[in-house]
Amino acid sequence: MRKLTFVAALLVISFLLTSCGSSSGSEGDIIQQNFKQGVQEVQIRLLENAPPVKIYPGSNFKMVIDVDNQLAYDLQDVTLTLTGLNERYVQIAPNPLEGHYLDQMLGRSLTNPSGERKIVEFDGKAESLFLNAEQHMETFFIKLAYRSTLDFTDTVCLNTNVYSIYDAGCKVEPQKTYSGQGAPLAITKIEEIIFPGSAADIEFRINLQNKGRGNVGEVQLLSANLGNDPLQCDFRGSGLETNKIKFVENKKEHTLICRKERITAGRSYKTPLSLRLVYDYKLAQQNKLTLVR
Repeated sequence: MRKLTFVAALLVISFLLTSCGSSSGSEGDIIQQNFKQGVQEVQIRLLENAPPVKIYPGSNFKMVIDVDNQLAYDLQDVTLTLTGLNERYVQIAPNPLEGHYLDQMLGRSLTNPSGERKIVEFDGKAESLFLNAEQHMETFFIKLAYRSTLDFTDTVCLNTNVYSIYDAGCKVEPQKTYSGQGAPLAITKIEEIIFPGSAADIEFRINLQNKGRGNVGEVQLLSANLGNDPLQCDFRGSGLETNKIKFVENKKEHTLICRKERITAGRSYKTPLSLRLVYDYKLAQQNKLTLVR
C-alpha cells in the first residue's frame, strides 16, 4: 500500500513540474507568436548624448543613429541620409547627403524575433555662432529609404450556387477587415463578389492602405492565387502596367481588383486566398541640434 502511495505521489509531482515548465517558457510564446499581423515600422532614434544636448562652437561630437527593423519582412536597398543641416554651423562626415548604404536588414521571424538593428555613426564638428548670438538651433531630418515585401493569406468561402438552400458548407463573408500584416503597408479590407451561374465568376476587391508614418512609393503585385489557381488582377487607376501602382503624396490607399472566371458550380467550400507584393518606402524623422556659446 505504501509503495502504491509513493508511486502515485511521484506521478503527481512529475505532472506538476511538466505543467509548470510548458506554460511559462519564452520559447513557447515565440513559437505561438504571429509576426505578420498589425502595423509595424522601422524605428529610428538617436542614441543618448550622441549628439549632446548642448554643442559648443569648435567642438567635435558624434551622431549615432539606431535603425531597428520591426517589420515581419526583410528590408532591401536600405539607405539612410541626413538633410537640412547648415554647413555654416555644422560639418558632418561622411557626407550625410550621399546616403549611408545599409544593404539588407532582416525582419522579425521565429528565428529572429527581435528583428535586425544597425548602428550608423557620423562625425560632427560645430562651427562658430553668428556674431553675438548666444545659441543657434539646427533642425534636420533623418531619412530612411528601403524596399520590402508584403504577404497576405486568408481562407475564403466560395459558393457559386448562392441561391441553394440545401448547401450545408461554408458561408460567404461579403466583406472582411484586417488590422495589418506586420508592415506599414497593409491590406485592410477584402470584398468578395460572386456572379452566380453554371460557370460563375468571382471578384475580390482588395483595399491596400499606407498605415505608417512614411510614404509608400511604387507597389507591384508579384503573385495572387486562389487555392492553386492564379488570379487575374489589376490596380484600379493603374497605367499600362496594371500590376503596378504609385502612391502619390497624400494618397493613402488603392484598390486591387482580382478575378477568377468560369468556376464550375457546386457545393460551397473553403480555399486560401494568397497575395504577395513588393513596395518602396521612405521614412523621415525630424530632430534638432542646439549650439550654445
